[in-house]
Amino acid sequence: MFVNLRDHVNAFLDLPHFHVPHAENGPLSNLTFGVKDLIDVAGYKTGCGNPNKYQDAPIASKSAPVVQALLDAGAEFVGKTQTDEIAADILGLRTHLPKAINSAAPDRMNGGSSSGSAAAVSAGLADFALGTDTRGSIRTPASFNGILGLRTTWGRVSIEGLAPLSPRFDTIGWFAKDIEVFETVSKVIFSSNASHVPSGLIPPTLENPTLYRMPDYERFIIGLEAKEEFERILAIVNDTLGEIEKSRYLIYSPEETVEIGTALLNYESWQIHKEWMTEKKPTLHPAVKIQFEQCAKITKESYEANVKREAILKEDLLNLLGNNGVLVLPTVPSIAPLRFITDDAIKEFTRPASIIHSIATVAGCPQLTLPLGKVRGAPFGLSLLGPPHSDEALIALGKKILKNNFF
Repeated sequence: MFVNLRDHVNAFLDLPHFHVPHAENGPLSNLTFGVKDLIDVAGYKTGCGNPNKYQDAPIASKSAPVVQALLDAGAEFVGKTQTDEIAADILGLRTHLPKAINSAAPDRMNGGSSSGSAAAVSAGLADFALGTDTRGSIRTPASFNGILGLRTTWGRVSIEGLAPLSPRFDTIGWFAKDIEVFETVSKVIFSSNASHVPSGLIPPTLENPTLYRMPDYERFIIGLEAKEEFERILAIVNDTLGEIEKSRYLIYSPEETVEIGTALLNYESWQIHKEWMTEKKPTLHPAVKIQFEQCAKITKESYEANVKREAILKEDLLNLLGNNGVLVLPTVPSIAPLRFITDDAIKEFTRPASIIHSIATVAGCPQLTLPLGKVRGAPFGLSLLGPPHSDEALIALGKKILKNNFF
């Protein structure tokens, strides 16, 4: 094993200690945070969940801008958190280490690939933690663990110091249990040099938002109990923010949307990793090896065709949202699957989960996961998806909803 884990929920990597200085005072003073092992922290290697990557990786000479922003605001770094290998899974299964444990539902999966970060926050081992989300890697574990999680607008938070999976979709986001902590962390990051808003763009405020539900995506919710719980938490949103309308259908179906996103992501991830994989022949989790074998089959012609489809889909969604629209979605199709299930059962979950995640992924929109629901005692998250750069406004809406939740 290339590293060990140091805590009871398998969240933190047990690495040689290196002191990472932080400001003595600031808005995040007395708060602790973990960092997913895809993001650079000065004094540490970035191993990406792979033993060969870890062995060959240099020690980072500086922290990623988003990490440095948190340190400068007074937060204390308490460790690197484990990630699924090469960020290649949303369930937390593709790892060379003992799987992270979901404190909110210990008999169920924790979720990935930001598995350690979510587990650390859920267990109270860190006040907040950084993760990444390319195709659902913050949204899934946030829902499974019953915590807050944000996939940021693509390009909003600097990905300097992030090991890439698919640059057109890669985002850095964060988890917290407490909405006040989550909001404060968000303000620090969005006001720092790690955040970027295009010149002249005024971020949407989402005052009196137009709320949409999407029946075309809700059909992927698994099981009657989850469907009933989704309706219950929709009613909380309705009572808090106003009536939720049914959305029109988008130009591409959910199945077509996930097809577009998957083809683009797979092509890019192979371009990034093919030299390393062909020359180094690294030790890979069997499922990751199969996945990258499939990635290698995506042709440049297919990639270019899907780039055009992506542009059409994004324009259509942004026309629907305008400057004030918000989609209200289930974060995932159901509660976390049980820790020990068949491969077929895993596929029955991951396919609809990928479909639900695909809207924000392909369009580059922010999506906030709120810990509002429960089924059979396990968390079931609700998401708010807004137009690009509405990240702060979504958090403000989420705060209103949570204050009105009497679950």
